[in-house]
Amino acid sequence: MQPDLLFEEGHLAQPGTPAGRYVSTPTGSFISLDATAIQAATVYAHIERLHKLDVSSGASEFLPPRASIGLNVGITTTDNLRIENNAQYNPTLDAFLFVPYTDTDLPIVFNAGVIAHEHFHSIFQHIVLKGMQISKAYLSANIDEPNKLPPPTQATQTFAHDTGSPISIDQYNRYVLRGINEGLADFWGWLYSGDESFVGRSLVNSLETRRLDRGSVQFYDSDFFKLALGRNTNDQTRLSMAYFLGSQYAVYFRNITLKIFNGKSDPETRAKMARILILSLPNFKDELLAKLDSQYLAPEIFVKSFMKSLQANSNAPSLKDLDVCKSFREIAPLAIESSKPESCAMGTPFK
Repeated sequence: MQPDLLFEEGHLAQPGTPAGRYVSTPTGSFISLDATAIQAATVYAHIERLHKLDVSSGASEFLPPRASIGLNVGITTTDNLRIENNAQYNPTLDAFLFVPYTDTDLPIVFNAGVIAHEHFHSIFQHIVLKGMQISKAYLSANIDEPNKLPPPTQATQTFAHDTGSPISIDQYNRYVLRGINEGLADFWGWLYSGDESFVGRSLVNSLETRRLDRGSVQFYDSDFFKLALGRNTNDQTRLSMAYFLGSQYAVYFRNITLKIFNGKSDPETRAKMARILILSLPNFKDELLAKLDSQYLAPEIFVKSFMKSLQANSNAPSLKDLDVCKSFREIAPLAIESSKPESCAMGTPFK
């Protein structure tokens, strides 16, 4: 299956015809006879297992019954360059697209965490973004995006020499929401695969910047994020900031999982955390609808929304007695010390 994307009023006009070659064994098993066949079988198997996680977490209530998938998809950039070694969820098509892989590491179509990452973008689209009047820039991008900025304390010096104008609420919120979307997708990749370094298995340049098994994290604060985005009109630099924020979310939620469940991270525990995460998303959408067009979103807004909605939810009893600000300080101490997220600044409780 090698479809090229041909768009016709926002829809896929020529999806290509799936074709795979298999041979059956006397025991009733099937063996793939070519690369396309084994890719298709692998992705299909992961989508089946992800559907089970959708059912147990409650995400299936929001998702369509079938998934559209493209393998070896030909996608070109605006500069007419062919994209390789990547994957994306396309919300317009509601489809998962895998482009050719030419590196020498684990092919993306065989990477359980990457497939789950893209799958979460579908979940976020259908629960949070669907029906909202937002630009496409809020939506997910490729799995391999720039994410090499220094941490916030060092980044202040990086951006100090730049000049620019104040950034609008729409532009600012676009990158905050992009970061949240990407960070939670990395977290979902870990919930499904149990692999803290799944991105780096296929994209070795992202091994350190996207791994989840790190200690304390530091969230940008609103003032720094506005300043840095306003002083950098280059979209790649802004994307780097969004993905850096995403990595902060992924690390934070992996670490808060270990805290809530006393260090456990077995498949059953991760499935419970998946349920807790899904429970919080509709409330997060309500909060976005109230703020997206009128307020600069706090970079850690989803942490606040997550804790606030779930502390009152009978299906998440393990969060009932969790001191949110205390846990935030323990897991992201630098965020309290230097970025001062408004939710926990000066010891104030979540409201």
